[in-house]
Amino acid sequence: MDQTPGKGNDIPVKRYKGEGRVSFLANLDSIRNEVEAGWPLQAVYDRHKDRLNIQYMQFHRYVRKYITGETPRQKNMKGMDQADIQKPKHPEKFSPPTKEAPKKNLNDATPLSDSDLF
Repeated sequence: MDQTPGKGNDIPVKRYKGEGRVSFLANLDSIRNEVEAGWPLQAVYDRHKDRLNIQYMQFHRYVRKYITGETPRQKNMKGMDQADIQKPKHPEKFSPPTKEAPKKNLNDATPLSDSDLF
């Protein structure tokens, strides 16, 4: 159990799962206004951390989930074209082998046949 920070008392405070999310959602409008105004997330977090009682990483996840609507994967693919996303990175690795006639080595001493010349 957590101690109440900065109060100087030894009474433990019972914490419930989801308590941080509830406090984030209670302050969602003011957090959204600051994020959309262009404030850095660390500055927004510092202003609200006493009321939220969550760590910065969780705050960042909640901002992505409830304000920007991005998942980590979408953020990385934001600037990519949809056609680029569906293409394999190395198509030559996935293409079936082609059957070509073996090429003659030009430095080979064996004479060429008439079919190779014409």
